[in-house]
Amino acid sequence: MNEKEVWNIVLSELEGTLSKANFQTWFPNTHLVKYDNGEVSVGVPNDFVKDWIEGKHKIRILEIMRTHFPSVRAVNFIIKTIKKGSLVPEEAMSAPALVNPTSGHEGEYWHRWIERRPVQLLVVSLVVVIIGGVV
Repeated sequence: MNEKEVWNIVLSELEGTLSKANFQTWFPNTHLVKYDNGEVSVGVPNDFVKDWIEGKHKIRILEIMRTHFPSVRAVNFIIKTIKKGSLVPEEAMSAPALVNPTSGHEGEYWHRWIERRPVQLLVVSLVVVIIGGVV
């Protein structure tokens, strides 16, 4: 029995226990990625679906898997779409370089200096308003 047939068994049982809308929302783009040493990996399309299925349906999926395949110990969900076709386990992170706050256009430094001192700006503006109100 291949992965697709195994996952179809799980999906058919889930479909009987869930509402049609719930099933069609969360399970159409899922598939069994691998079954190895009692661990089942299920591919899901994104983090949102992964979190939802893990929170709401993981125990039921594990129960169904154990009913049909007693050697199953765990079910893991990984983000892998069928269209991608391959899994990138660890991708290097990158971030844009930090910008020096004092660099930029000429004459911009005083504006950033004021923005970084909100309390002083508040006090000065209150003094100006009070003086304007008195005059």
